[in-house]
Amino acid sequence: MINDFKEKLSRNGVVNIPGVIDPELISRAILATNRAIEQVPEEDVLRDANGKVRKLCYAFDKGDVFLDILSHPRIIHILKRLYGSDVGMIVPTWEDVLIKEPDGGVRVGIHQDLGLQSVTRGDVFSLAIHFHDCTDNPVFFYEGSHQLGPLTREDIQNCLDKNLYVPYPSKAGDVDIHNVLTLHYSEMNKSYYPRYTWYLEFRTMDQILADSPWDERWALSRQVILFHAIEERKRMGMDYEEIDFARASHLAEYIKNLNLRVPHVSSTVSYSDNEYNHFADHDTLF
Repeated sequence: MINDFKEKLSRNGVVNIPGVIDPELISRAILATNRAIEQVPEEDVLRDANGKVRKLCYAFDKGDVFLDILSHPRIIHILKRLYGSDVGMIVPTWEDVLIKEPDGGVRVGIHQDLGLQSVTRGDVFSLAIHFHDCTDNPVFFYEGSHQLGPLTREDIQNCLDKNLYVPYPSKAGDVDIHNVLTLHYSEMNKSYYPRYTWYLEFRTMDQILADSPWDERWALSRQVILFHAIEERKRMGMDYEEIDFARASHLAEYIKNLNLRVPHVSSTVSYSDNEYNHFADHDTLF
């Protein structure tokens, strides 16, 4: 399946790839997530109105396991299949862990992942890496809806019929890939089990520079994290799959001053006044 998913992804805008990440690495990721929730600054742990944890932000600096997953040979292989000759320009642009606590974990409304972007320079993909089974609380996707293009908050009101949406009951270790234009949602977690899902979004450097609010320095500071993760895997004698980074010479400055927590928003980049942010509360975008 890991080699032949592109046709289905192109058609449906979403695809499930089973068993990508092995159980030992998934167990480490759950432990690192739990530890981070207890220990990191509160600004990196977002909660709902009832105080339940709903998101762990900026996972790359929350434990080596997140870099191990980012640079895992199967993840790199997927990226090569997704981006082809552009993979050397690839940048990880998002890396939050969505947390759904047992018996009341947060509901996520129908949306596209467009809070800080438009999509006019090729497809953008998000990888959902499941740390737990989500058979009791799946994500629902409107298959083929990526072909509708970017939708404003007004446009999306025509896509609220939940009969259009199909559940994707994924297992721990599975990876769901979706085009960021594919409409999706999930219900409140009413099961007795937690559900952690790490969302990793990727774009090419050209997509960022031509069609995003971010600049080249921001993009390079993010790209170097992927470069560093692969280099560490090689240094540790772990299996790896190489990426020939097109701008590797640009990364030397960033390696010297490596920062694993590079914010998505700043004084010049925010969700404000973005009609493609489908949430009234801008902070609830996943």
